[in-house]
Amino acid sequence: MWKRVAVFTRFATDYERRCFAGLAQYAKEADWDLVCDHLQDATATEALRPGFGVRGVVCSLLSRKEVAARVKRARVPTVDISGDECVETAGLPRVLPDDIEVGRVAARHLVAQGFRQLALVSYEEFPFSDRRLAGFQEVLAAAGLPCTTLRTPMPQSVERRELRVLAQFLRDLPKPVGVFGIADLRARELIRAAALAGVRVPEEAAIVGVDDERHICESVTPAVSSIPLDGFRAGYEAAAMLARLMKGETPPSGPLLIPPRSLVVRASSSLLAIQDPDVAAAVRFLREHAHDEALNIDIVVQQTALSRRSLELRFRRVLGRTIQKELTRLRPERAPQLL
Repeated sequence: MWKRVAVFTRFATDYERRCFAGLAQYAKEADWDLVCDHLQDATATEALRPGFGVRGVVCSLLSRKEVAARVKRARVPTVDISGDECVETAGLPRVLPDDIEVGRVAARHLVAQGFRQLALVSYEEFPFSDRRLAGFQEVLAAAGLPCTTLRTPMPQSVERRELRVLAQFLRDLPKPVGVFGIADLRARELIRAAALAGVRVPEEAAIVGVDDERHICESVTPAVSSIPLDGFRAGYEAAAMLARLMKGETPPSGPLLIPPRSLVVRASSSLLAIQDPDVAAAVRFLREHAHDEALNIDIVVQQTALSRRSLELRFRRVLGRTIQKELTRLRPERAPQLL
């Protein structure tokens, strides 16, 4: 049977647009009529007026209290796909990114790159920050690795004062370090702060963000590695949940969590995303064993299928420096002993 469904969102982020694409796909399959209201418009939620025939609602950013109140007064089945929550949205069925898994993915990537010093930089205001931090710390705790954190308010604009705070944080971290910026905007700020601090990315600080918004990730050099949220699946599953609610089924007891897609590796963390597998193996081994006093260049060469001379030549071509210089960078106080 034909149904009219209202969608309230900003359409401001790639995630929100992908959510809508998933919703639209389900609506096409179910023969729904989608009515879309932009939450920035003065007429937002106008579709809920009496007599318009809306049978259900999918809404993002219900943390806008006035929107949440109107939706609840309408007394129609509703699914919330925003990442925030307020009193007005409590109890609504929800489809959310699995933010704990997002944090795990970031940690696994940086640990796999050979980093043994890890850090996370987040915003204070958003619940998803805490969930991503929990997942990040979970992986590091299991590996016995430390995690340094910095939480600051989200600035209205990236002022030089904010960049100085981030720059000092990066400057003070032990190197090399893997840094998880809680979102792409945060990761981009960290790239800019690293330049201010004279910290090389990714050699001294590899940086990873979340959302894979290309206009953000590729607006800085090096470009930001990022974890894409599966907005399409979230939108599709939200529509499927709404269909069940409109049939009178009991709402789920908790949110449906959508795992992220595979991390998109770009230059900000690509030290081991090297086309030459022998050089990648050598760099990985150096990072993992820099603390070993018995380490020498011949041991590094043994991790590859190359002679010492061949590895030296490839190392210089790929990274622009010799193995000795890389050792000096990783262990300045011990590198001379390794030769």
